[in-house]
Amino acid sequence: MSRLPSIPLLYVCVALFIACTGTENSGAASLLESPSPVVRDVADVYDSASALQLYPIRRVCFERDDAACAYQRLTSAHLLRNGNIILADESSVREVDSDSRVVRTFGRQGMGPGEMRVVGGVTIAPDGIVNVLDQFGFRIVQFDSVAKHVQTVNAVLSRGTADMDLVAGKYIQVVLGSAPNVGDPVEGRIIARSVSGDSSTLATFAAHARSTTGDYVELGTPFAPQVRWGVDGESTAVVSYGLPFEFVIFKGGKPQVRVRSDVPPLAVTAGARDSAVQRLRNPGGRPSNAPGYNTQADAKVAMIPSHRPSILRIELTENDLIWLRSAVPVTSRSADPKVRWDVFDTDGGRRGYVLLQPSAAIAESKGDTLLVIERDASDRHYVAVYRLDVQLPTVGTVRSR
Repeated sequence: MSRLPSIPLLYVCVALFIACTGTENSGAASLLESPSPVVRDVADVYDSASALQLYPIRRVCFERDDAACAYQRLTSAHLLRNGNIILADESSVREVDSDSRVVRTFGRQGMGPGEMRVVGGVTIAPDGIVNVLDQFGFRIVQFDSVAKHVQTVNAVLSRGTADMDLVAGKYIQVVLGSAPNVGDPVEGRIIARSVSGDSSTLATFAAHARSTTGDYVELGTPFAPQVRWGVDGESTAVVSYGLPFEFVIFKGGKPQVRVRSDVPPLAVTAGARDSAVQRLRNPGGRPSNAPGYNTQADAKVAMIPSHRPSILRIELTENDLIWLRSAVPVTSRSADPKVRWDVFDTDGGRRGYVLLQPSAAIAESKGDTLLVIERDASDRHYVAVYRLDVQLPTVGTVRSR
């Protein structure tokens, strides 16, 4: 799943701060207003959950002359019924087979029909149409299953759009209200739009203003809370906001379950804060001479949070599993560092956790198959295909509470 890029001036800050975005006064009551959902406390979420087994099946990547993986950053991976995988990086979309041979290419770079400037994400609609998000022009470029261009549709951007992605043939927007001061309480919404123009609200929650203009909300900055979210494109959304290990599951636009833990958020280390200050005061590695820059930098430094949110990323996959990337450090006997992804179902039940490399991103999970975007020691990206040993939720049912 891909997210919108941040404003260029702040881009250098994103990598360092994506794990420490937060707000000091975010509490359990800040995420929702009413009605109150069922609450599930999982105070021992980090201690007693069982590790889920992942069984490697194969690795798939873009083919090169030397049969190595491409160096471009992979953004999406989708498993097709025939066993092939559609892969996307920032400049191209390709279907590859199990041996990483390119079967077909969807579109090319450009601004004409069937072309994309910057590929932001890919999704496959239930009817097999391949939808590609062109982040440069906020357009949806559609292809059929054999890569023939169908149509290009301009995305409708709501005022205050903070984030955008493609899911299940729809484009999803996170919209935050504007306020006189950054940090003031505002309403947040997650909206699903079809390319035909139909829209529905998947979630409404309380947030804080990220921009005083409301025209474009700065994404990925360290100076305000970040909404972490996942949707299925139809009726279910998962939202986390602020510091606690807490998320709310919405169904049909209404909050159903709040899952929370009393595990305290982690403090931002002095080293991380010092590095952040250096990046703010010395953009591009050297001090800025722009008029008023130092005053602006002082204000931004003052807004660096002292704690990191407990949940760094959320993915909601097709098999009704919620994947939460945790900020809690992992103690491993292996020489390779790992990060933890906690796994829940869409009724708030905890299924366990998996350990993945720090750069890994959950791309897709269908049935017992899991696609994870990873990279090797040479920073080459590939998709690891795993068989996931987990009891899957019963799709389409909701347990009584």
